[in-house]
Amino acid sequence: LGKTMSQSKGSSEKPKPTEKETGKSNLNLTADELKEEGNRCVKAGNFTEAILHYTHAIKLSPADPILYSNRSLAFCKMQQYYYANADADKAITLNPTWAKGYFRKAEVSMAVGQYDTALLSYGKALQLQPQDMGIIQAARKAATLSNKEREDEKRSPFIGSAIGCVIGLCIVLADMLLTENPTIRIFKSNKSTRIPHKRANNVTKGIDTQKHKQDSV
Repeated sequence: LGKTMSQSKGSSEKPKPTEKETGKSNLNLTADELKEEGNRCVKAGNFTEAILHYTHAIKLSPADPILYSNRSLAFCKMQQYYYANADADKAITLNPTWAKGYFRKAEVSMAVGQYDTALLSYGKALQLQPQDMGIIQAARKAATLSNKEREDEKRSPFIGSAIGCVIGLCIVLADMLLTENPTIRIFKSNKSTRIPHKRANNVTKGIDTQKHKQDSV
């Protein structure tokens, strides 16, 4: 009877939940195992879950640039470009001689349409891995898009004329305000066109400030 009661008591108890069911399995994983879990999630398109795995791995191994690089990719896929760029920068800081960090930074720049900036990062990556066809092809794409963007700007009459007007106005104002005898005389100086003394001082101050910034670069 005692045996029967013992069996009955055991059968009535609920089975303990597994680690997978409780969501605590990651607590027993190493940084490398968490990285592999994150990689599997990226391949499956589960970028949010991948970021969680990489973040946990980074807590265990904060000096591993690969973890930041991988998380940068996941952030970029989610269009979280600020965090993607920050992780790429961290990967570069941890290992400045690793091409993948610069490649990740270039990919973020490409995603936001900063093709010239992307080219600079691709160039640094190529200095470290000059034979990497993946980097070479990506750099060619960035160069093509950058050139196309410049050609489009040249073909746009509005953008071209606007840029020309701004540059021309700056030249004329600088000539008027910074020299006693202006060399550029494109309009007559009268009450309707003369710049008030107070405003002229403000403009001059702005030009001086800008000139100081250019000299300090």
